[in-house]
This record gives sequence, C-alpha cells and structure tokens, in this order.
Amino acid sequence: MIGAQVRRRAVALATVLCAAAAAHARGESPDPAYDRLYAVYQSSAAPYHIRYHLWRRLIAREPSRRLPPPVPPAFPAPAPTGPAAALALVGRKNGGRVLRADGAALRVPPGALLRDTPLMISSASYRDEPERRAQAAALAALAAQGARSVSDAVAFDPDGLPFSAPAAVVLPYARAGAGAPKIYAWDRVRSAWTPLNTSVDPASLTVSAQVASLAVFRVLAADAPRAGSSGFGAIARDGASAAYAGWDVTVTPDPVTIAATFRVRGGARDGIELRVYGGGRLIYKTTNFASSPPAGGATTTQSAVWDASGAPEGVYDYAVTVRRAGQMSAVKTGRIRVAR
Repeated sequence: MIGAQVRRRAVALATVLCAAAAAHARGESPDPAYDRLYAVYQSSAAPYHIRYHLWRRLIAREPSRRLPPPVPPAFPAPAPTGPAAALALVGRKNGGRVLRADGAALRVPPGALLRDTPLMISSASYRDEPERRAQAAALAALAAQGARSVSDAVAFDPDGLPFSAPAAVVLPYARAGAGAPKIYAWDRVRSAWTPLNTSVDPASLTVSAQVASLAVFRVLAADAPRAGSSGFGAIARDGASAAYAGWDVTVTPDPVTIAATFRVRGGARDGIELRVYGGGRLIYKTTNFASSPPAGGATTTQSAVWDASGAPEGVYDYAVTVRRAGQMSAVKTGRIRVAR
C-alpha cells in the first residue's frame, strides 16, 4: 500500500514538473496552485466527486483550456433477486391467469372480481423492513417446531384483494424430502404464517391452495400447529382458562355494505375489545359491546357495530379479545369483506 502511495505521488509530482517545464518553454510563469489542482484532476486515484469539483475550479480559472470533465465511474447493474415479476389484466367476466416463469401462478375463476383488475406475482423482498423482520421472526418460530422453508416468499398483489369466489394460488417448491409441503399465508394481524389446505403435485413440484384474498405466500415442508387460523382462529395466551373455549364470534352481513355487527356468544368474560385493521393499520377499536339478555336458556350475547360506510371496498382483518379477571386474554381473528 505504501509503495502504491509513493507511486501516485511521484506521478503527481512528475505531472506538475512537466506542466512547469511546458510553461517555461512557452515563456510563461508557472502557476503552482493551478498545476497542483490539475495534477489531482488528472489522477485516477482521486475520487470522482473530488475530480469533478477540481474540474469546475480549473475551467473557471482558465476557460480557454477547455478541459474535458472527468469520466464518472461505472457501477455494475444489481443482480436480480429472483424471477421477473409477472403482470396480467384479469377480467371480471371471464377471469384469467397470471403465470410467472418459475411456475408460480394465480388462477381466477369467472366472476370472482368486482371489476377488471391488473394482478401481479413478484418477489416479496420489496416489502418494508419492519414487515420483513416480522416475517423472518415468525418463520424462525415455525422452524423451531420442525418446519422447513422450501420456497421463497412470493407476493400476490394487490395485497388483500378479495375474491367473491375462491382463486387458486400455485407455488413451486424445492424437493421437500420426508416433510409434506404446504402453502402458508402471511397474516399481518397476528404477524404469523398461517397454513392453508394444500394440494401437492409431486410430478411438477408444485403446490396449490384455494384463497379468498391475495397476500404473501410461501411453502414450508412440515406442518405447524394450527392454533388461530387466518380464517377464524382462537389463541389462548399464557394459560387462559378453559372457560374461553366456549365462546365464538359471528359477523353479519357478509359481505359488509354499510355496517358490520360483531356478536360474541358464550364463555365467561369481563371485557371485550374489537380491533379492525385495513392494509395492516388499525382503523377501528372499541370496547363498547352491548349485552342482550339470554332467552330460553340461551347464552348471553354481546355485540358491537363497526360503521364501514366510509371504508373502501376490500378485505379487512379483525381481532376480538376477551378478558377475564385474574387470567390472561384470549383472541379470535378473522377477515371480513366490504363490497358495494
């Protein structure tokens, strides 16, 4: 390294001396400041931004010399991180298919969309950093239970787009060995990978699943516990009492047009909280549940209403949390569709 520095300085000095000699031969008095700037401007060892700054100073000092600007460095094109994205316009009336070069596909039946919609399949690497970290943490939790990833995460967009009839998601996978490959969907509300009912085609090394909306999907090679599926699940946290097992949640109407009524039945409880999420963000929260007295031996029902009149059409996630004094909470999650 020292030898290289000495050589660079020697070249710069030689350039200065040559410039001084040329000026002397022309009968001019040398300009040491100019010559020093010119030497650095000519040196390939100097960073581009410094050489460009010196070039501007030199041409301002002696415009007649018409020095060419330094050549900017060439940067290699970034290497692709996965297969090229696939984009197709799928019609409302006839449905259609989106197919990526690696075999990932989306098949939409006729009438499943509310309007003609462009659909895309791409790598999920573009997702924001907090979401990528959450996905990695959830994947690590499944790996600790014996699940093994046999595909990259694939984004099907627009994220959360609902279908009035199930669409089919197809994903390729690496040979899974003894484990049974299964498609998992990313659940933003629970920050968890949720397993789907999956059909396997060993000949083509692809798996498929019926979905009600678009999300990020990936393939794992072993089953994971199914507590709290994305469609409708229950999570008993830190030893919540078995009394929670007797409660359920219903949402009407389906799909929602103006307002959605959430009814909680059964189970001993001291407090209920409802949260509704749109696009991964909390858009509604309430603990105002009204009680309906039991009739004919029926269990008590408590209900809350979400005014969806101002919500855009699409799929929304909800979480209903039940609390009981002296015990941890229990949560049930699900999805509702707003359509007009």
